[in-house]
Amino acid sequence: MADPFSQVFSGIWQLLLNNTNLTNQVLAGNRIRLDQAPRNPTKEIIRTADVPELVLVPTGGVSNLHATSSTTTIQRNYDILLSTGDLRVNEALFPVQWEIVVALLDWKLTLGGLAWNGYAGYLSDLNLVNSLEIATDDENNRNLAGWSTVLTIETYMNFPTQLLRQ
Repeated sequence: MADPFSQVFSGIWQLLLNNTNLTNQVLAGNRIRLDQAPRNPTKEIIRTADVPELVLVPTGGVSNLHATSSTTTIQRNYDILLSTGDLRVNEALFPVQWEIVVALLDWKLTLGGLAWNGYAGYLSDLNLVNSLEIATDDENNRNLAGWSTVLTIETYMNFPTQLLRQ
């Protein structure tokens, strides 16, 4: 049984992969998965065939160990990093961003039933809360001209505190 953090991370990937419009725009080799082999899947150098590139990264969060007398809440954040390799906003930036929004829209249908230790439905919310676009971002684009964006996902999990003690 995978831990809830891993379940949610993989579940977000599944939402993205379920959107065929998105997967048609971002080729399989350009979807950098940090939850599968190889151990270091990032590409040191990218070329035009390597974009658009999509990476999902965990970025931390906060916990309230005693939100109520019987509930523990955990907020976890994830960033979707998109490198486009194109300065035309309507070629990769906007179309891929749009498909990410569409992919996450019905998260509750796919992830609402996630279970851990016999407790189902712990994921109570998932939202896109921020996006930041940068043209010619050398770090994310690895010196390839184009737009890059960071889309931040915020998730909330609730658990019976007693269950966590078992």
